[in-house]
Amino acid sequence: MKRVHFLGIFFLFMVALVLSACGAGKTVNNKTGAAAGAGGSGGDLAEGAIPIGAVLEKSGALENWGKQSECGMMLALEELNGKDGITIQLFVEDNKSSPDQSANAFISLANVKKVMCVLGAVASSNSRQMKEQANKLNVPQITHASTNVQLTKDTGWLYRICWNDAFQGSVCAQFAINGLKAKKAAIVTDAAQDYSRGLSRNFEETYKSLGGTVVEELNYQTGDKVFTSQVEKLKSLDLDCIFCSGYAAEAALLLKTARESGLQKPMLGGDGLDDPQFFNIAGAHVGTGVFLCNHAHEEDPDLRVQTFVKKYKAQYKEAPGAMSFLGYDSIYAIHDSLKRAKAQGAITRESVRDAIAQIKDLSLVTGKITMGPDHEVKKRAVVVECQADKTMKFCAEIKP
Repeated sequence: MKRVHFLGIFFLFMVALVLSACGAGKTVNNKTGAAAGAGGSGGDLAEGAIPIGAVLEKSGALENWGKQSECGMMLALEELNGKDGITIQLFVEDNKSSPDQSANAFISLANVKKVMCVLGAVASSNSRQMKEQANKLNVPQITHASTNVQLTKDTGWLYRICWNDAFQGSVCAQFAINGLKAKKAAIVTDAAQDYSRGLSRNFEETYKSLGGTVVEELNYQTGDKVFTSQVEKLKSLDLDCIFCSGYAAEAALLLKTARESGLQKPMLGGDGLDDPQFFNIAGAHVGTGVFLCNHAHEEDPDLRVQTFVKKYKAQYKEAPGAMSFLGYDSIYAIHDSLKRAKAQGAITRESVRDAIAQIKDLSLVTGKITMGPDHEVKKRAVVVECQADKTMKFCAEIKP
């Protein structure tokens, strides 16, 4: 009986191995559990496919954004693979929301998978570590979502397809002055994050240039759970609005503490607050005058946006977040670049880099882009108002 039992277990083990091998080259979708089709993520390189890497926050503090990004990427791959003679095989690495892991993942994609380009990451601190490796290894990088202004400085290999914090900060400041008529603001910054520090400075610069007064600047650190001291200080100030430049978890705690203490002034934030954590932690308090600058929104009446939203909802049974839009756009950007590189001859990392630099009038779901000599693009932003039911209402479109 014991021998029969052992053979039975061995047989099941071998079946599992075979089934696993049959699934090589596919990835299980984080949202639905559905396997991606040909040209998806992982596995050995398929014949004729071009290897592209992605470093995403698929676990850790920013995992919602990483998963949204990958969902957008996979949807774009389904639409594009095989078109214009280009088939992309995407190798996705999880950086665990960590700068060090981002660098390690980049090195692995470059040296082991021999990718022609790496997409990502979401957080600017993570993309900064990837940028160092891109410069060392001469591998092009496209960040779809990192907005810190310094990222595109001192590099011949990193390019950005979203707007940066100089524009995002300007949008928030313009809306505060013109939309909210708020002439006096307090700024609250996550001192541990490149993204937050840069966005605060960009908001302040534009806000003051438009006649606004910054009455106080307060700090906190990523991971802080108590915001009593910051809120007590804010309550003592004569102000019209609060600008919080950090990420979702801490900003939600700040908002919750403020509202529960009776501070009802409008709060503004950047794309770092577009995360389920913000709504889940703050609860109904999000519907008390909270406005965000964002890359796109499902209620945007633009036809291209509505077409994407319909496809995304059909695929994943939920509305896309901002990172979904941007992840989708990153695949369209690299596909366009690969097509033009191929037309010039052999596809190499250098030819792909040159093609990215020459992106011109490429229509994406978040807007038309042309890559500038500074490795930056200029495109519109949207302002949304958070609702108590955890949705967001489209407010305005602001162009550069």
